[in-house]
Amino acid sequence: MRVHLGIDVGSTTVKVVVLAPGGEEVHRRCERHRGRADEVLDRLLFEVRARHDISTTGVTGAIGAHLAPKLGAVPVHEVHAVVLATRELEESPRTIVELGGQDAKLVLLGTGTGADDMQMNDRCAAGTGATIDRIAHRLGLDSPQLASCGLTGDLSVAAKCGVFAETDVVNLVKGGASWSDAMSALARAIVVQNLAVLARGRLLRPPVLLLGGPHAHLPFLAAAWRELLGELWIERGVSPGPVVVPEGAELFAARGAALHAAHGGRPLARVSGVIGGERSAGPLMPDRARRPDLDALRPAAPKAALRGGPVKVHIGVDSGSTTAKVVLLDEAGEPLAQSYGVSEQNPVLDVRARLLDIDREAASVGAVLEVLSVGVTGYGAELVGPAIGADVRPVETVAHAAAAASAMPGVEVVVDVGGTDVKVMCLDGEEVTSFHVSNQCSAGHGAFLAAAAEDLAVPLGEYAEHAFRAERAPRFTVGCSVFMDTDRVTFQRDGYTTEEILAGLARALPHNVWEFIVPEPPERLGRRFLLTGGAQRNLASAWAHALYLRERVPGADVQVHPQPGLAGAIGAALIARRHHRSTGAPSGFVGMGRLADVKVEVRRDETTRCTRCELECERSIVELERPPRPSASLVVGNTCERGADVSASKKRSARHAPDLLAEEASRLFRPLLPPPPRSPSSFGPPSTSASRVVIGIPRVMGLYRSAPLLLHYLRAVGVPDENVVLSPPTSSSLFQKGARWGVTDPCFPSKLVLSHVDWLLRSHRERPLDALLMPTLTHAAIAVRGTADTASCPLVAASGQTSVAALRRDGDTLGDLGIRALTPELTLVDRPRLEGQLLEAFGELLGMGSDDNARALDYALAAQRAFHERTRRRGAKVIRRAVSEGRAVAVVLARPYHADPGVSHGISTELASRGVPVLGISSLPIDDASLLDLGSVLPLATNSGCAEKVWAARLIERTPNLVAVDVSSFRCGQDASILGLLTDILGRPHKPVLRMHDLDEDRPGATFRLRIETFLDGLRRYERRALGVGGRSEVVSVQPRSVL
Repeated sequence: MRVHLGIDVGSTTVKVVVLAPGGEEVHRRCERHRGRADEVLDRLLFEVRARHDISTTGVTGAIGAHLAPKLGAVPVHEVHAVVLATRELEESPRTIVELGGQDAKLVLLGTGTGADDMQMNDRCAAGTGATIDRIAHRLGLDSPQLASCGLTGDLSVAAKCGVFAETDVVNLVKGGASWSDAMSALARAIVVQNLAVLARGRLLRPPVLLLGGPHAHLPFLAAAWRELLGELWIERGVSPGPVVVPEGAELFAARGAALHAAHGGRPLARVSGVIGGERSAGPLMPDRARRPDLDALRPAAPKAALRGGPVKVHIGVDSGSTTAKVVLLDEAGEPLAQSYGVSEQNPVLDVRARLLDIDREAASVGAVLEVLSVGVTGYGAELVGPAIGADVRPVETVAHAAAAASAMPGVEVVVDVGGTDVKVMCLDGEEVTSFHVSNQCSAGHGAFLAAAAEDLAVPLGEYAEHAFRAERAPRFTVGCSVFMDTDRVTFQRDGYTTEEILAGLARALPHNVWEFIVPEPPERLGRRFLLTGGAQRNLASAWAHALYLRERVPGADVQVHPQPGLAGAIGAALIARRHHRSTGAPSGFVGMGRLADVKVEVRRDETTRCTRCELECERSIVELERPPRPSASLVVGNTCERGADVSASKKRSARHAPDLLAEEASRLFRPLLPPPPRSPSSFGPPSTSASRVVIGIPRVMGLYRSAPLLLHYLRAVGVPDENVVLSPPTSSSLFQKGARWGVTDPCFPSKLVLSHVDWLLRSHRERPLDALLMPTLTHAAIAVRGTADTASCPLVAASGQTSVAALRRDGDTLGDLGIRALTPELTLVDRPRLEGQLLEAFGELLGMGSDDNARALDYALAAQRAFHERTRRRGAKVIRRAVSEGRAVAVVLARPYHADPGVSHGISTELASRGVPVLGISSLPIDDASLLDLGSVLPLATNSGCAEKVWAARLIERTPNLVAVDVSSFRCGQDASILGLLTDILGRPHKPVLRMHDLDEDRPGATFRLRIETFLDGLRRYERRALGVGGRSEVVSVQPRSVL
């Protein structure tokens, strides 16, 4: 019997389906190829040939479609193949969602034979199946466990970036959440992300067919689709329908390829060696003669070792994102023993296992350990420290600085590449003078190298051996590890060998560090570099990084830490040793013999959320037992100090400093002037239309610059205050619910507009709206002079109009609800023009004439001035007090909308809760005319926000008591244009700078905390050095923050 063969070679698997002439399936196989697609395909085709006489062959898939010419087969587009297969079903679907290892596809079907429309994810949302695989591996979950998992809990993670989704889920589990709740949070996030990126506002109408391996094998993912689509259909007035995962959901593309081949395909010409014919050109690897001395980059053997008898030691612990490390130092600070292992689910259990390893090693040589001190650092330090009785908890950057200064005296730059993040620190002795931490688009490189090696069936310990066999290396897209994994699939398709791909990944590492993380070239930072972190244990990575630096920095001295993977733990032990020497106090360590008695119960669910502000951040409550000490309760994973207390009190602590940015966010939307007088000579009685109209306004974007003007204008023309409905400040739940309308804008503040509109539309059920006001703010009135223009960002200006367009994607949503869309152009720098714009927008709606409009604008402008005058007076008062006390004040360099704590992730509250006064740009004095004139600095600037940030940076440069917190949202093109200038200005006075760039919907808690704590350490050092005041040291106590 002659059969029809369908082949689907995807990014992670090879699938084959064989159909008889009548269309019935007679053979199917699906197998992971782990980077060796050619070998797996050869084997599967051999099985088919042994059993069947192949008539025609169709090939599809990310890799497969490119094989068709070499196979003599029919190339079939993946979407066409899937649609063909679904047409055979008894009930034809209206919507198909297919998730694979790397890509996702949405197909909307009509009544014809093809697709009405289709969308595929861009690379920034790629890697759904691969991401789930990596997360499951990190959590130690096998296929049966995942297959039995239902949709549980109500936690949340962000899924836009696979790297940070992985970090969020793992940290949830480490923080006490059940793995089923964490994986369910991931599933819900994947659905919301696909509704945003793939659907882009379109309504997915039932029946919905879920295809692809993740849907076939993960029932909780399909349950998440049913849950969220059900809610969406009810909200949009659509009758619910079935959401189905068919049998063999992962094989539909292969079946469709076979069906296509049956209608005019070609026979299979070749069976073996189908991948790797023609290869795309790639840069050659340097020959071995040009490589630095590899032996000099190899980790060094310890100088000392454990011996029998009493031994006084200092213990250092690094509870990292992917590994747990413990070292023993002798009294001279030399390493005696170490234990290094992959993190599992509980950081306390991970560290206990490492400590017990060392205890067994000591016992094996007859050593009796006397622990003098214990230091803990890393992501898990806030939980591990109290559990084992650590004496000090230095922030990771400070611990690495101590280890670096000890290993390489005079080191100027430390490059630490860990599993999840990358840290680059500039040192003066042991002091971190400046630092850079990877953002979401440059993270995960260390873990990705390990995952790539595993996918390619290469043991991590043999990575370098394989990479050095390569004679050339493909050039990877650097920055995002998801992009790099997509490139890896492409290079496999193009015929690059495993060795060449590993070499290319190693060569990409330094480019990732110096082109995406550090905003200035390495030669500007120094000449002496030390490489640390687990990724530098890989000799190929260390060699590539050393070569990169030596090529770009003349005379560079590049070394690898003797124990690169243990540098954090060594630094923690060195700081603990210093603490013990200075205090002489006995260690609080529970003791090796008591480790088994330590019990930690961690709870993380909806009941443990912090309710002290509108963000309602997740956190964990820990019940700690350490006999014979009393039990304790403490909070971990809180995002600011306000959430550090277990009790329900919302009172601020006595150390909470003024937070003028938070004050600004609140006062912007309050009445600032008495109600306007009503008389024939001033404001007449409001019209009936004005007194009855209800207007909804999203609290987003340009409103943070114009709220006093707009709200007081509406009050003056007779709209009652209670008839102006504002959406609340941004929260995670508000964004997630609104994201289902479809989010395509590149920056988070733009994405939020539809979420705030969604909140207003949902509130319309209880309080019907007559109009939705989303002004088109084209120009801002600012104090800065000398620039070409003061225009708003185009995304800010157009946000209202783009939202209205999105609401009309599936019909006229606003019209159906009887809501009028108002998107008037407002030019705040031109009074006559602004007056006409307001009259045009509101005259007819509110029954208002030109005289009333002009008087209302006068009143509104007075309110706008009152707001700025009061804000500056408050700022001057805070600065005067800081100068008198010798303290520093943090100035948040940001766009006006970053005053929304949900957009800036509460950065101002976090700093203020730790005792640092915080100002926004609006709080700064404007009495120095020379600084306000940017004609010689930024004459061609056209953006108002850029001009304000540069002016504020110049003021900070000249004012000793002011330090900068530079805040920017993900992919902000306006801020990118002034990044170099801000770096130069803020770098001149040698002050600490906190850079919070690329803020997005996900709040990477670990790196967020790392940046803040490193900044605070530098701030206290700066206060002691430059302002002459005592401050906290770099060592932070790890006693429980809150004990019941």
